[in-house]
Amino acid sequence: MKRLVMVLLLVISMQTPSIAGGRSTWSSSKSVTTGNWSVIAVGVNQAPANAPYTITWSVNTGIAYNFFTLRNNGSFSVSGLLLNVTQVQLGGSGKPNNTTFELCQAGVWNTSTNTCSGTRVTIGTATDSNSSIIFSGLNLSSGAELSIRASTPPNIKNSYTTTLSVDVSRNQIRPGVVVNS
Repeated sequence: MKRLVMVLLLVISMQTPSIAGGRSTWSSSKSVTTGNWSVIAVGVNQAPANAPYTITWSVNTGIAYNFFTLRNNGSFSVSGLLLNVTQVQLGGSGKPNNTTFELCQAGVWNTSTNTCSGTRVTIGTATDSNSSIIFSGLNLSSGAELSIRASTPPNIKNSYTTTLSVDVSRNQIRPGVVVNS
């Protein structure tokens, strides 16, 4: 019996380590935060509203201007956006005028002098009742604003509204960042 136990122990001890079992564990914790993305059009000296921004035009002489900002109201940086423009005739005949949108890049529009403190860039013109203007290549951080001027030539035939709404898609936000703590 002693011999059998000894032989059995010898056979077991000669087995390769591949049949030996082992267990190793490692754990860590990460805090996860959520955020949102939202860009809104806000009129100069107006409180942000959770509604589209509307401009009412009634232009008899000269070029009419309206100043507003596109404000990142979310918690993520935004790399692009889509400005949807809807124009509706209120009275008169004919269709609404073209409305041109200009960005004051790296500056702000002065509403008193109608001048840009940075570089004036034409970003698009709404030529019909429904238009879209694409902004790309942005790095609009949370709370940052783009200063915009809308303009329209005189038109004694009608009055109309221009309504602006902003869309930001998931692929237009800055990717998430993992922070080791």
